[in-house]
Amino acid sequence: MIKVAIVEDNVRDADILVQYIKKFQEQNSQYEFTVDRFDNGFQFIVDYKAVYDIILMDIEMPKMDGLNAARRLREVDQDVCLIFVTIMGKFAIYGYEVDALDFLVKPVTYFNFSEKLKKALKKRSQNKISYTIASSDKGVVKLPLNDILYIDKDFHEIVYHTADGEYSDRKNLKEVEEEFLKYNFIKLNRGCIVNMRAITKFNRECVYLGDKIIPISRAIKKECYSVLINFVRDGERK
Repeated sequence: MIKVAIVEDNVRDADILVQYIKKFQEQNSQYEFTVDRFDNGFQFIVDYKAVYDIILMDIEMPKMDGLNAARRLREVDQDVCLIFVTIMGKFAIYGYEVDALDFLVKPVTYFNFSEKLKKALKKRSQNKISYTIASSDKGVVKLPLNDILYIDKDFHEIVYHTADGEYSDRKNLKEVEEEFLKYNFIKLNRGCIVNMRAITKFNRECVYLGDKIIPISRAIKKECYSVLINFVRDGERK
């Protein structure tokens, strides 16, 4: 499922974008879209959750224009594909400031829309396993997997530990284990999963993440040591 946000104060223009998404899905049955609509930048960003794959955002809107909304967006979500929709192409130059993928000039034609959407989908496919969703004091964020040092439990939540702070999620460790072990993470004991890229040294009893020491469970220490040795020998597997 591909989640799209349309941030557009003009109802007719928003309707056209929705129609184009439906048409694109009919012509490309391998994709399935869900669309949320927002009337202005403030409504979109005030309670933003980093769950979208593609954002189509008008630049000129009341309350908060698209550029200011995009600046706020990038504080919590650096990866989402952002496409500006504008009545004047000259505004598109501001897209570089907020790492916009591209822009569409109104009136938007279906051909131009479909080309930009294909570009966004290509980028999404390249990045789709590069992050997870987590919570912090700033709200819901997309957390790059490479930034995570280790994951452990805290009552009914799991905690992602990074060099920049801690992030939480209402999952159990078993769910996270099944998801992350494919991406160079290793389970060391019942309560902890570690990013093997972050390990600075290890032995048969524990691993070191800088000054942090995490013990390896006696029941699986032989298996863990073998996995760690192979990881170092083979390099980071894709």
